[in-house]
Amino acid sequence: MNISLKNRRWYYAVIVLSCFLLSASCTGFLNNFNTLFLSTVSEALMCQRAQLTLYSTFSSITTMLCLPIAGKLYRKIPIRLLVLIGALAGASAHLLYSLATTVWLFYLGGVLAGICASLACTIPINLTLSNWFHEKRGLATGFVYTGSSLISSLFAPVISKILIHGGWRIAYRSISAGIILISLPFLFFIRPTPASVALKPYGANEGMSNSTQIQSIGFTQKQARRLPSFWLFSIGIFLLGAITSGTQHHLVAYWESISFSQEAAAKIYSYVLFSGVVGKILIGILLDHLQIRPVLFICILVEICAFASILHSGSLILPSAILFGLTTAFQIILPAYLTQRFWGTLDYVSNMGLITSALYLGASCGSPTSALIYDLSGDYRLTWILFIILGLIAFFCFFLANHLSKHDFYRQLGLRRKE
Repeated sequence: MNISLKNRRWYYAVIVLSCFLLSASCTGFLNNFNTLFLSTVSEALMCQRAQLTLYSTFSSITTMLCLPIAGKLYRKIPIRLLVLIGALAGASAHLLYSLATTVWLFYLGGVLAGICASLACTIPINLTLSNWFHEKRGLATGFVYTGSSLISSLFAPVISKILIHGGWRIAYRSISAGIILISLPFLFFIRPTPASVALKPYGANEGMSNSTQIQSIGFTQKQARRLPSFWLFSIGIFLLGAITSGTQHHLVAYWESISFSQEAAAKIYSYVLFSGVVGKILIGILLDHLQIRPVLFICILVEICAFASILHSGSLILPSAILFGLTTAFQIILPAYLTQRFWGTLDYVSNMGLITSALYLGASCGSPTSALIYDLSGDYRLTWILFIILGLIAFFCFFLANHLSKHDFYRQLGLRRKE
C-alpha cells in the first residue's frame, strides 16, 4: 500500500499541469488576444472602438451574473461536465466573432464568453487547488495561472501573423479551436479531490484522516457580506479589474496610435503576456513567504511604475510592457489568495464567487471607459493618469480590508488570523 501511495504522488503535478492548461485555454485564449483585434475589427465593421468593446462588457456582466449560479452548480454537477460546457461556450463565442458582419454578433459572443468564464475559469481551478493543496498553495496558484500568460505569449505572434496574412476571421477561428484543444487534458486527467486517487492534500499530516486534517474556519457568505472589510476588498478588486481590463484591451491600439506598426505592437504585447508569467509565480512565492502588507507595498510600487512608463511608451515601451505584464498577475492571484486569508475556508467558494463578480464588473467598465476617453479625446494618456489614481485607491482599500479582517477574526471568532 505504501509503495502504491508513493507512486501516486506524481498526481499532484498532474493536477497542477491540468489546471495550468485550463487557465491557458479558458482564461488566456478567451481574453488575452482581444487587444490584437481592436483596431482591425472596428475598421472592418465601421464602428467606433467604444461600440466594439462593449462586447467585453456583455462578457463581464454575464460572468458576474452567472458566477453565483456556477458556485451552486459545482456542488451538484461533476466538474468535467461543467468545464466542458464552459469550454464549448468559449469556442462558440470566437466562432461567432469570426462570422460577424455587425457588432451585435460580438455582443452575443460576449455573452457566451461570459458563460465560459463563469464555468471554466476561476471556480474549477480555485476549487481544485483548494482541495489538493494545504501547503504551497500560493506557489501552486501562481504557477497554474501562468498558463494564461505563458501560452498566450507563445501564441500571440502566431495569432498576429494569422491576423495579418489570413484575416481576422481566420484568426478568431484559430482561437476557437485552441480553446477546445488546450482544455482537453483537464477534462481527461482532473480529479476534484485527492481522496479519489487515495491521496491526502499536499502538506496534510499523514497521521490524520482527511476529515480532521484542517478544520474549516472563517465566515459564511452571509456573515462576510455584513463586514466592512468584505466591501472594501470588493471595491478594491472592482477597481483592479477596471484598470487591468481597461489597459490590456487597448495597449496594442495605443502603441499603434503612437506610430508603432501593427506587427511591432503585437510583438511587444507578447512581452506583456510573458511578463505576466513571471509576475504570477513571483507573487505566489511572496504570499507564501511574506506577510500581506509587504506584498501589497511591492504590488503598488510596481503598479505606479508600470503606468508611469506607459505614459512615456515612446521611449520606454519595453519596460512599460514588462511592468504592466507584472501587474496583470494582481487581478488573478490577489483575489484567489486573499479571499481565503481574509474570511477563511468555511465558505470559500461562495465568498470567492462574490469577489470574482466584483472583478468582472470592474472589467466590464474598464475597457469601454478607455475606449470612450479615446473616442472623445483622440488620446489614451488621460486614461493612464486616471488609472494611476484608481490604482492608489484600490490598494488603500486592500490595506484597510487586511487590517479590519484581522479584527473580525479576533472579535467574532476569537482567533488570531494568520498574517
